Amino acid sequence: MQNNSAEQEQYPPQRLEAALRQLYTIYLTLRKEDRSEHSNTSRMLHTKDQAFFAGRLQDELDELEGVQHGSHVHSGRQADTVLEGSQVSYWLFLLAALKNVPYNDFMPHASVLHGYTGNYSDEKVATLRDECLQLISSNDLVQFKRALMLGFSLVGWACVSAGISPVAPPEYDLAQMQSKGLLQ
Repeated sequence: MQNNSAEQEQYPPQRLEAALRQLYTIYLTLRKEDRSEHSNTSRMLHTKDQAFFAGRLQDELDELEGVQHGSHVHSGRQADTVLEGSQVSYWLFLLAALKNVPYNDFMPHASVLHGYTGNYSDEKVATLRDECLQLISSNDLVQFKRALMLGFSLVGWACVSAGISPVAPPEYDLAQMQSKGLLQ
């Protein structure tokens, strides 16, 4: 699916970047400040279990891909892509927060947009997914950051495949955080 200029104007990249930066700031705060009593995310970030996070990322990448191929269905392709895209982003952000990677070192918005405009074949998606999962457990920070970027590009691929805005998953997450009082 190709994007036309009207779609690009409707979903400006600045809106995507702002939403993703806001989310990541919240996760970094939950890592820095122990809010385990009120936040399961904060509790998980304080247990520092990278292997668990990587396993959950694998599960969510499987589900995101399954939504696009029709083998994983909750309520419909678009809504399911928002849900699963937000879950993939969540685990990627938790992994990044765990290692305190600065946002500008992995630029998730750029990766989402790369996936959104990349016209990925099924083979390319499988290769990117496998590489992401292989590198996400790396202790080499360069390889780890590459894994983050690959994961976010798969969220962009799923959004364009489902015909939704790439900003839909992070805006869904922000709405969820607002309902939990984590966002004013």
